[in-house]
Amino acid sequence: MALQGAGALARLQGMDFLMKRTGLTIGSLFGIVSVTTLIAVELLSAVGAFAWALSGLFNLNTIASYILAVIVGIPSLGLVVKVARLAIESEHAMRRESREG
Repeated sequence: MALQGAGALARLQGMDFLMKRTGLTIGSLFGIVSVTTLIAVELLSAVGAFAWALSGLFNLNTIASYILAVIVGIPSLGLVVKVARLAIESEHAMRRESREG
């Protein structure tokens, strides 16, 4: 049983399945995750600060502040998904350029 697990681990470390299926390497996958994480943290921090400032400005109670944060935060999650899609598209475009040129 341990040998089968070791073989599966070796296949995972090679990441052949990732390369064949999507054309992405570990480096490009790491880049996609890094860019998405960086932008998501900055965006969600700005949204949180915006909700905090509005709730302070209008003297909202705790429940109203949470509701405001959800109302403002949900559309920002859509922007995070858009950033992830753009990062994936750019990695695929760079891969196509490297194959062509």
